[in-house]
Amino acid sequence: MVYKNFGIIIIWVLLLLPLHVYAASNQNGLELQRKCEKESDEIFKEQYGADNVKVKTDNGFDLYNHRTHYNTIFNTCFQVVEKSLYREDGVVGTHIKELLNINEDQKYGSIMEFSNPTKVWECSVAQKRCKSAGEWDDLVKLYMEE
Repeated sequence: MVYKNFGIIIIWVLLLLPLHVYAASNQNGLELQRKCEKESDEIFKEQYGADNVKVKTDNGFDLYNHRTHYNTIFNTCFQVVEKSLYREDGVVGTHIKELLNINEDQKYGSIMEFSNPTKVWECSVAQKRCKSAGEWDDLVKLYMEE
């Protein structure tokens, strides 16, 4: 009888242990995402100010935005910074996106588009060349989604 109860206890421990480990790793992932967002927001604010604030220039204005993702596969904090450079008439003249590794302070890729006519000037992610904004977005998914 003692062996039977001992076996049941072992089975319960083996069944519940993965749930405890998953909960701990999920909590750790949430903490890392929060830390990533905080650090990314601080860096962005230091370089560009707040999101969606127009910055007046000699030729029009610039608008900056960013989004952040902690990638558990790479164990790294990534940030995409978008820069829209508007002409005086309010039309976007140049649109730039950069994929940055916050932990290593390294640029992983960028795309630069001109709007009139629409032309991609530079497009690459992790040394892979691309020809369009759609291709760039697809390559960035590896880093910004899971």
